[in-house]
Amino acid sequence: MGKFIRLVTSKKAKDYKKEIIALVHEYLPNLETRTNRLAACVSFYPPTRRKCDLANFEKALFDGLGEAGVFEDDSQFDCILFLRGEVVKGGQVAIRIFDFEDDVVGLKDPWKFLRD
Repeated sequence: MGKFIRLVTSKKAKDYKKEIIALVHEYLPNLETRTNRLAACVSFYPPTRRKCDLANFEKALFDGLGEAGVFEDDSQFDCILFLRGEVVKGGQVAIRIFDFEDDVVGLKDPWKFLRD
């Protein structure tokens, strides 16, 4: 028999994803779906000081943004930088998505500084 992995998404994650989709449609009604290679910088401001795993938020965030039409698929991302910010009541996420081709911060060749 073949082996398989079953992924279960919690109700909380599903609700978070729905909220992301609603916010994108509200604030960016004329958004054009990005189709090129992308990079992102995400600042996560947790609602409490309680221990949390940023990777759990990353999946729901990018799934929601993809379903909202911000980009075609999260496989378009060549670089994602996550930063944990200070505690903000209610929590907050700030994200900047840019074309990876722009190479805004030298991400295409991150070790270049060692050769210079």
